[in-house]
Amino acid sequence: MRPPLWRGLTVPYVTRWSGEAPLGGRPRHTTGGLLAYPIPQEGDWTYGVLWARTASDAGRGEPVSHAIHTARQLTCMRDGLCQMCGNPARTSQGRTLWLLPANEAERIRGNGTPWTRTPPTCHPCMPTALDQLPWLRDGDASAFSVAAAKPAAVFGDIHSPGGHVEVDITVALDETGTLPDLLGRQLLVTLSGLCEEPIVPRSPWAPYLRRSSPDKGPY
Repeated sequence: MRPPLWRGLTVPYVTRWSGEAPLGGRPRHTTGGLLAYPIPQEGDWTYGVLWARTASDAGRGEPVSHAIHTARQLTCMRDGLCQMCGNPARTSQGRTLWLLPANEAERIRGNGTPWTRTPPTCHPCMPTALDQLPWLRDGDASAFSVAAAKPAAVFGDIHSPGGHVEVDITVALDETGTLPDLLGRQLLVTLSGLCEEPIVPRSPWAPYLRRSSPDKGPY
């Protein structure tokens, strides 16, 4: 699978396009207290969480800067697929390759919680990711090969039964009292068996690449 190009730049596999509209309408609580879409569908819930339902039509319209397609991010995190091309991000030893921004790498080296919502990056896509993803390009990214990745938390919005919405909240999967109120947008995984790997050199043209938006980071 080759990632599409937009105005000469590679569009990551996990990016949402403007033609991929939200689906399902506004979620609401059922009489049993579970957050659901007005017309539920099989597969709406994973890990006890309702997930944002979005059309899947990559390449339709324009790429939306810093917008992550929920279903593709979930697939990458669970199946070890590259965030750039959507292919397996496996090393020759059968490990999964992760390219992490500086803040996450520093937390892991400092014995912090080794979890991330940044998807894997395969070896061939590493130079492109370093050149074109602002959250990797403008910092000291680090590469790790990982033995295993276990679902750990969900990033999304909490919908209270009264209608109030609290956005951009991370909820651990063991917080079972909050999960029924959560509309998930991204999965976090805990990485184990980490081994730091050399970085594939970025392109010498990286400083001259166009910036598509302010450097807000991906999430």
